[in-house]
Amino acid sequence: MFGWHKEDMDLYSINFLHHGQPKFWYGIDTRDNAKFEKFMSKVFPENFNKCNEFIRHKTTFVQPKVLMENGIRCVKNVHYQNEFMVNRAAGYHSGFNFGFNIAEAVNFALRDWLEIADKVSYCRCTE
Repeated sequence: MFGWHKEDMDLYSINFLHHGQPKFWYGIDTRDNAKFEKFMSKVFPENFNKCNEFIRHKTTFVQPKVLMENGIRCVKNVHYQNEFMVNRAAGYHSGFNFGFNIAEAVNFALRDWLEIADKVSYCRCTE
């Protein structure tokens, strides 16, 4: 399992599943990022007070149903062997593996990332 997070420096990411069981992905509509962050800081105030970028720690789980009940748009996808999954720049996502698999991922930037690059925040704590 991997908890909710964005990629380092809010970059895009691409994940290729070479072999094995599928991955299940959840994503937050990027138009709802601020709403998602506000919800998470309200639900996990202790984590937020320790690190205002605590979501980047990849340890926080909230069911998509709960997010949708709070007006946060979510999408889901099943990622199969020999397929690519691309996560948008600044896109929050989480998910889990259905079992053993071999996958690789890399972060990258496209020209449109330059529009958000100077606004990116990052974790400054030691956790």
